Order: sequence, then C-alpha cells, then structure tokens
Amino acid sequence: MPNFLVEETTVRECGESSVLDLGESQHRDLLLTLEVTHVRQHQELNIHILASEDGKSWSKRPVASFLEKMYCGTYRLALTAPVARYLKASWQVNGLARTQAHPLFRFCLTMEEAGTRAMAGAA
Repeated sequence: MPNFLVEETTVRECGESSVLDLGESQHRDLLLTLEVTHVRQHQELNIHILASEDGKSWSKRPVASFLEKMYCGTYRLALTAPVARYLKASWQVNGLARTQAHPLFRFCLTMEEAGTRAMAGAA
C-alpha cells in the first residue's frame, strides 16, 4: 500500500511536505507516483525529493525530481535503494506566460516499495 509523501493538496506557491520516515524501506527500491489533477494554463510544477539521515539536515541535491509538469496526469519515477532514512518533497510553481493568473496546482505524491515489474514499468 502506498504511503503519501504529499496527500492531495492544492498549491499556489512553493512549499515542502512533512518528513517521511522510510524505516525498513530505506534499503529497498521505491516507486514514486505523482498524480496531477488540476493545472492552470501556462503554469509549471517542479518537485524535488530530498533525503536525510537524521530528518534535520537535508541533501543539497535531490535524489529524484519530477520536472516541468504542465499537464494533468500520472507520472512515475523509480528510486533505487535510497541510503537515507528520511525523505521529503519540495515543490516550486512557476508561471510560464505573462499572465496575471497566479499558479494553481492540485496533486498528490505517493511512495511504495517497488517490485521487479513495477520498476520495469517506471523505466
């Protein structure tokens, strides 16, 4: 059963999720699934997955990223055996056109242990 890294939420500005303790899953391959259910036209969503050993000091470079998501849909990424115990998501929203519309996205992000077949489908 998937764990929510970000429960379904509506965002209008940059932000980050709460911290997820991987526990026993920290040494297993993971499948991240981003589901974008609403996007305002000419907007872009970037989500970075950060890792930490202690839940306080975070990696400067993301261990995975969903980049330039501008359309509704389901996107998957395989994360091979992360070495850190904690993960969190950080997102940035951007307007791509000179409109006065503020960014607006609705999405959720889940994580689950990946089986061989799921990893092959994410590649």
